[in-house]
Amino acid sequence: MKPIEQKRTGKAAMERTFFEDLDRAAIERLEETYGDSVSAETFERMKDLPSSFESRKEFEKSYAEVAGKKPDPEVWGFSTGLEGPAHIRADELGAVPKTVIHESMHQLSHPEAANLLGKPLYEGITEDMAARAGELQSSELQGYPGETRAAREIIERCGEEAVKKAYFEGNGSELLKRVEDNLKERASENLKPDLEKNDG
Repeated sequence: MKPIEQKRTGKAAMERTFFEDLDRAAIERLEETYGDSVSAETFERMKDLPSSFESRKEFEKSYAEVAGKKPDPEVWGFSTGLEGPAHIRADELGAVPKTVIHESMHQLSHPEAANLLGKPLYEGITEDMAARAGELQSSELQGYPGETRAAREIIERCGEEAVKKAYFEGNGSELLKRVEDNLKERASENLKPDLEKNDG
């Protein structure tokens, strides 16, 4: 019996070290990528809230305590911003690295960013920015494919800086102006053929 117990302890210790290293690496990568948009104080607060890596059963319990219901099966993590640690479902190791960086992005976001941007766009921006920081390709992303495409289109049309201000600072004025400008430009492009036809 004793060798089996030691083996289990060794595996648990290796997993714990792996998760701790992964968590630290995610924060370091995010700081390298978004340190110009997020305060050093925010990153320090994140370091004081290491992610909680949980079995599926533990994760479901944590999620239910916050959301009042069980998570959908495809939910791999959740965060309450900097109110507490990110919770990561660790029963599928292949999903853990992407989930850690995604949930860490949520911790970096402004508390009003989800309300300001709307949940679908907020999740898409989170996924896109997590992918950029983690140097992941679209095929490696695990969730929110439609939302991520929409976020990328907004970033392309309105500029990354305007999106960052809304996401990290909760200041959507520049993004709103850029969206309005884009709508006016697209409307005039769509009307131009009709106007030219009527002139001829």
